[in-house]
Amino acid sequence: MANLVSGIKIIGDRTLKIVERMGAVALFLFSTIVNSSVSFKRFSLTIREVYYAGVQSLIIILVSGLFVGMVLGLQGHETLQRYGSEDSVGVLVALSLVRELGPVVSAHSQETDRHRGRTPLLGACSGSPGLPRPC
Repeated sequence: MANLVSGIKIIGDRTLKIVERMGAVALFLFSTIVNSSVSFKRFSLTIREVYYAGVQSLIIILVSGLFVGMVLGLQGHETLQRYGSEDSVGVLVALSLVRELGPVVSAHSQETDRHRGRTPLLGACSGSPGLPRPC
């Protein structure tokens, strides 16, 4: 009898956790839709911004990944050569780029692309000789 009660309790606890998570997702979705009303009214602008932030930055992300991969390959080959595992360089570079550096390089490229209009002002605010200080 005790096993039956504990089994029902486990099933009830799991069911409550699932319902709680579904409720949290529903609240998040509702909040997102309510707070995104402006973007739904100007949907063409939203699509344009997604295009500029994502598609236009793709070449930057690909070139960054290419050069980071080449450096990782060069350094990885030298290190793995000591242990006789040069054949594993491709796996090392692929896993390192995808797991570790991919998100970092992508985020950095996105932020750099997003702030490209402010870059001249940052140099001028530092008090460079010969430039007026707009800040």
